[in-house]
Amino acid sequence: MATTSAHESSDVGASTSELIVVNILATTRKQETWVNFDLCEISNGKKKARCKHCKTFLAAGANSTLNSHISDHCKVLKGTAKPGQSQMSKEGVIFSYGVEKVRKRMAQFVIQQETGVNLTTDVWSAPHGLPELYLCVTAHWVDQKTWQLMKSTIAFEMFGYPHTRDALFEILDEVIQTYKLEKKILSISFDNASNNTSAVQKLKINYEPICNGMFFHSRCVAHIINSVVQHGLDVPAIKKVRDVFKEMLQDVFASSKRRRKEYEKLCKDLKKP
Repeated sequence: MATTSAHESSDVGASTSELIVVNILATTRKQETWVNFDLCEISNGKKKARCKHCKTFLAAGANSTLNSHISDHCKVLKGTAKPGQSQMSKEGVIFSYGVEKVRKRMAQFVIQQETGVNLTTDVWSAPHGLPELYLCVTAHWVDQKTWQLMKSTIAFEMFGYPHTRDALFEILDEVIQTYKLEKKILSISFDNASNNTSAVQKLKINYEPICNGMFFHSRCVAHIINSVVQHGLDVPAIKKVRDVFKEMLQDVFASSKRRRKEYEKLCKDLKKP
C-alpha cells in the first residue's frame, strides 16, 4: 500500500518518531475544526490528525488541542495575514491581498516553474477483434515561453488482465516516476469506472497533490455525456418522440409529392425500408 511519512508535532508532547500514513479517512466530526485537518490511519494502527497547512501530526481525540494548534502553533498560519489585513513585504511596501491577483500570480508561477502537468488516460481495445487492451497516457502542459497548450503521449502500454485498481495504479505509478512527475501533477482525467476511481485515490495518497487532491481526479466529460445519452435512449419516452417524428414526416409527405419521392430515393440508395 502506498505510504507517506512525516514527524509528529512537538507542541503536544509527542515523540519525533517517523509516522507512516497508510490511508486518509473520512470524518463527520466538527467541521469547523476538521476543515484544517486530515484524519490519517498510521501504520501502527492508530489514528492521527494531520494539519493541512504545516503537515504536523497531532492526537485526533481532542478538538481543543487541534483548535489550539490552528490558533497558536501552526507555523504556516502564523505567517499568513488574516482576511482583510495588510502585510508589510520584505521590500517595505504595503501588500494588499486580492483573490484574482493571487490566482493570476499563482498561475504564472506554476507555468514558469513548469510544475503544472495534467494527465489524461484511457483504456481501449485493439481493432479487428484482437483481444489485447491498451493504456494510453497523455501529458498536457502550458509552454512557459509561448503560453501555448502543449500535449504529448508519454506512455502506450499493453494492459493485461485482471483490470484491477492495483494493476492500473502500478502502470501509472511507473509512468509518473519515469518522467519524474511526482510533484508536478495537478490532475488526472479518467472516466467513471470504479477501478479508475480507486486507482486515483491510491495515487492521491501516494503523491499528496496540491489542494489536498481536491482537483486530482478530473472526471471525463465525454464519458459523462455518453453515459447520459445511453441512459436516455432506454427511457420509454423515446418511442413517443419517434412517433411524433413519424407523424411530422407523414404531414410533410402529404403536402409535397416531390419531397416524398426524394425521401423514397434516399431510402432506396441507403437500402432502408
